[in-house]
Amino acid sequence: MEAAEAVLEAFNAGLTDEQRLRVALAHEMAENMTVIAC
Repeated sequence: MEAAEAVLEAFNAGLTDEQRLRVALAHEMAENMTVIAC
């Protein structure tokens, strides 16, 4: 789990703030769709 988080942090460090926001938004939308599907 910690290794995956480290990879994620390194990935996020390479993103601009706008890209990070879009990823967060896409993640949020995916969660909402999962809830709606259930």
